[in-house]
Amino acid sequence: MRRNTKRGPEPGAAPPSVRDATFRIYARCVRRHEKALRRCRRRFSEKSVHDLRIATRRLIAQLELLNPFIPGRTFRKVRRRLKRQLNASALLRDAQVQVLQVRGLLPEHPELAPVYRHLEMNELSLRRLAKGKLKGGGKLLRRLQAVEKTIAAGLRARNGIPRYRATMNLALRSASVRLADFRRSPPRDSEGIHRLRIALRKLRYLAESLPAGLSVLKPAEIRLIRSHLDLMGEIHDLDLLIERLRGVTTKGKRVMSGFGPIRKSLRSKYVAQVRSWRGRTTELSASLDAISRADPLLPEDAGLGRPSLSKPWPPGLQRPKSLLPPRPCEGNRAEPSRRRTAKTKPGRRGKAPRIPADAVSHKG
Repeated sequence: MRRNTKRGPEPGAAPPSVRDATFRIYARCVRRHEKALRRCRRRFSEKSVHDLRIATRRLIAQLELLNPFIPGRTFRKVRRRLKRQLNASALLRDAQVQVLQVRGLLPEHPELAPVYRHLEMNELSLRRLAKGKLKGGGKLLRRLQAVEKTIAAGLRARNGIPRYRATMNLALRSASVRLADFRRSPPRDSEGIHRLRIALRKLRYLAESLPAGLSVLKPAEIRLIRSHLDLMGEIHDLDLLIERLRGVTTKGKRVMSGFGPIRKSLRSKYVAQVRSWRGRTTELSASLDAISRADPLLPEDAGLGRPSLSKPWPPGLQRPKSLLPPRPCEGNRAEPSRRRTAKTKPGRRGKAPRIPADAVSHKG
């Protein structure tokens, strides 16, 4: 009789539903990223580049949540490679959006035809550059497959889900701290809106990466965050287009004839979009308050604690290295160091002052 040597889950392990759902989400992110990368290499269209960037960000969010089960060196290499893919397609994505925007303005403003041709040539050059940077990728796929086996083994362990829950709680707390300043005073300028968009986008991918049993945001709240991200993305794209037109249609300090009214109309449209978004920030702040209430909303299995920054870390669990405690906010700021620094003389900036040799006492 043949003996069954297949190992089952360890005693006291988490229920299969949460464990299997977590692994399925990661495996689906890996497959989607591989498929999007193949499509983007075949044809660098606007949709394929956009899909690749979304799939890459979702995969990075999953890797950060599953960081306790991945060796540190492998995690850093995979994350660095995925970041390079984002950087390789960033300028191309902006150029493709600007081409689409100017193409939509051509029927009303035919004088933009030379600008449109200039943007098309710029997009073609950036497409060739991105094609060279996105070559290869076989080593990355092999590492992701190896990471997949490591994650499956880690989730089957007895303390697999508690470690995953600890990383998730810490990530949610860090996201809440990052968004606290934006909730108190919504930004007014394009740079502040773009920083909020980046932080909110990370929160969105984090919330969408969690299994259904561990989700802290309702579907309606996630849809609201998506709508705000779309509106902030339109504001950012319009701001980049205005800056691009300013660089193309300006010679020295003089605006080329015929382009002044177009830039004025785009600027007024930009101001109207910013005002419209600021009028909706109250509903966004109400949805983001759910993140600060993340700890009581998280379901707690019997016998499994929920470590966070305000609670002691359970014995036997290692604190993730990639998710460090957030910086102290106002009112909870760390005391400044009382260590006295030596003063430097004028003209000797950056150099330590010389100490006479006879001033040093050697004690036996």
